[in-house]
Amino acid sequence: MIAGETVYVSLLTKGQEDAYGNRADVYSEFAAVDNVLVGRADQSDETDRGTPDAVRADITFCFPREWTGELRGARVRRGGKVYEVIGDPMRYTDTNLPPDIPWNIRTRAVYRDG
Repeated sequence: MIAGETVYVSLLTKGQEDAYGNRADVYSEFAAVDNVLVGRADQSDETDRGTPDAVRADITFCFPREWTGELRGARVRRGGKVYEVIGDPMRYTDTNLPPDIPWNIRTRAVYRDG
């Protein structure tokens, strides 16, 4: 049987405007989300970006159906590393998922070291 794990999510909100009318990004406190299916991390070397020891790791998180947060711009913490969500993950409609599948939102995230 496939089992999910607990990860911690910090959601993006827009803060107050600066003098130029731009809103600052503000993140919520990290909150636990149970039963998240975690995929394999693919790593790549980032030395071509001018940082000799930089590593990038892409990972996939599948969030449970009952979780209703907005993942665009969110951060996910797992095992001491914080991943940034890429893009704007969308929920599948329940009619497109078999009832015995407990996960709904597939999220790609990236961790950059260096």
